[in-house]
Amino acid sequence: MSETSARVDASQNLLFKAGWVILLLSAGLMTLNHFGLMFVFDNPILFMGWGAFNLYSLFVVAIPLRRQEKWAWYATWILPVGLAAGGSTNPSIAILYYAVAAVCVLGLLLTMRGSLAIALLLLSLVLGGLPFGRPSVAHAAPPGAMQEVTIKGNEYAFDAPEQINAGWTRVTFQNTGKEEHQVNFARIKDGKTMADLQAAMQQNLDSALGLLDFYGGVSGIPGGTSGTVVLDLKEGQYVMICFLPAPDGTTHVEHGMIRPLAVVAPAAEAAAPQADDTVTLKDFSIALPGTIKAGEQTWQVVNSGPQIHEMALIKLAEGKTMQDVGAWMNAPSGPPPFAYAGGMAGLSQGIHGYMTVNLAPGNYVALCGVPDPASGKPHFMLGMVAPFTITGGAAAPTTLPTTGGSGATAALWLLLLGAGLAAAALLRRGASRAWRMTRTSETTGATIMVAPASLAAGWNSDRVTKATVAPS
Repeated sequence: MSETSARVDASQNLLFKAGWVILLLSAGLMTLNHFGLMFVFDNPILFMGWGAFNLYSLFVVAIPLRRQEKWAWYATWILPVGLAAGGSTNPSIAILYYAVAAVCVLGLLLTMRGSLAIALLLLSLVLGGLPFGRPSVAHAAPPGAMQEVTIKGNEYAFDAPEQINAGWTRVTFQNTGKEEHQVNFARIKDGKTMADLQAAMQQNLDSALGLLDFYGGVSGIPGGTSGTVVLDLKEGQYVMICFLPAPDGTTHVEHGMIRPLAVVAPAAEAAAPQADDTVTLKDFSIALPGTIKAGEQTWQVVNSGPQIHEMALIKLAEGKTMQDVGAWMNAPSGPPPFAYAGGMAGLSQGIHGYMTVNLAPGNYVALCGVPDPASGKPHFMLGMVAPFTITGGAAAPTTLPTTGGSGATAALWLLLLGAGLAAAALLRRGASRAWRMTRTSETTGATIMVAPASLAAGWNSDRVTKATVAPS
């Protein structure tokens, strides 16, 4: 071998090792991530399925790919494909999963012969198309169409545009944190300023509420999920607020979960959506539709007042009752006997909005947690509670923690597909070797064409090693 070819082979081996390390780290970290999330979210089957898929990928990368077996390189492509498929199921994880998938593609390309330039070019194209660091924005709507706004919330802040248009607006709230969060759209009353609101909040919550008109929002939802409402936002200065309790006994707004928002004159008026049913809120009752079915539906929520009201939905845990809910709310201890299921956040008297719900079978409660100024008690303690039961077929999933069945099924299908590709490649390789051995054993002293155990120069499968068989 010449000095030049030796340098080339050394360069190729270095690139292969770099790509292999990238793939090993990616598969290993995603395996730990998914198995760890089994203990965080309520649906461990989903993450168990994805963990098994990543574990399979880790095995293929760690052993056969390290030996530079050609079938393993093809089988490893299931890793970025699976990650990209997982990212497409939920907007809150899409950027992370797409980024890891792109890094895996880089690793795979680095293990190819002479592919560094191609790898870097493709990676730059993939990463350049991802919205890294871009804030939530309001999507420009054609004339007469409804504008759409995406808001993200976590511990303890909102990621949202600074300005949107007035009028009917479809708001999607994504909880990217671990705790439950909500978003209330509250307009500062005419003649008052943000400074007045901040001064009032230093005194007490009731003083601050008196400076605001509430236009709705997405009520409490668990981490990793999203909710959608349609609101008619009047021009003015707003704040987005989360009032939910934090683990330390304070509220999220006390931790700084409040953000200003300017609502300006619209370019064109959009029409209100069509509602399947109407919910009426008043002091102190919630009038639900007469018949509530499973699945996705749109409710118009109207506050007849006179106080501010919300309609939060909670789903009771299996075997739990309203008595358990009441006991936990009076003295919170341990996990709650229910899960937040979204709803319509605070509405002032005479204001209405639309909420999209996707109800699976189970026992639910609609309630209002806004405090009564006179007694200080939350409205649900004054009778603003409405339990209901959903029976029949399962609702179509809309968020990550509720997609355990379909998500786990997709992960298992990917796992089976990868295992099938690996098995087929191994069988083909074994049959090919057996055929070569049979052909060469017919002639004493024949030359056997044997594939090398390690393709050190990359995936150059046409290179072979010659061995001579001695006469018996």
